[in-house]
Amino acid sequence: MGSRFSLHPAIRWIENVGGSLRFAPARSITLKPQSPGATVKTEMLVETSEQCWAKSWPLAAGKKQDFAEGEDRKGPFTLAAVIDGSAPGDKGRESPALRVVAMGSASAFANQNLSPLEVDFMVNGLQWILGRQEALGISPKEPVDFAVALDDRKQWVIRTLLFLALPLGLAGVGALVWWRRRH
Repeated sequence: MGSRFSLHPAIRWIENVGGSLRFAPARSITLKPQSPGATVKTEMLVETSEQCWAKSWPLAAGKKQDFAEGEDRKGPFTLAAVIDGSAPGDKGRESPALRVVAMGSASAFANQNLSPLEVDFMVNGLQWILGRQEALGISPKEPVDFAVALDDRKQWVIRTLLFLALPLGLAGVGALVWWRRRH
């Protein structure tokens, strides 16, 4: 489960939403240190918390799933990263020469695991790869219609309050103010 996010434009939108991305099961991604003057930059997008651990062997029937000291590695682990080899383009704009979003799990985008956050992550990753910075963000959601169902008794009470009790109450307050000013 990815719960830490970088400030990269492809994932920055998640600050406004909160939540976490599901990448289970996933392999971690190791980012090599960059040499000074490198034209290709790598950056972590999604990372696990310290409570996560990694197994060195695949989970099989009968295998222990708890953390085993000395056998397993402790988190945090990078689950998604970007590779950016953008070159300066025309009029100071970047030209996406090489852009990659690498993820440690393909199952994050399977139908049974797909949530609106994963969809937004996938769409924003593609928008960033294509160099469409202005299109990055949270995708619009379908509006949901809500209906209020009231029985006849409740409708009668609401009508009585709105058309009878409220006007009579206001008229009474007005009459009281008028009477106090006259006397």
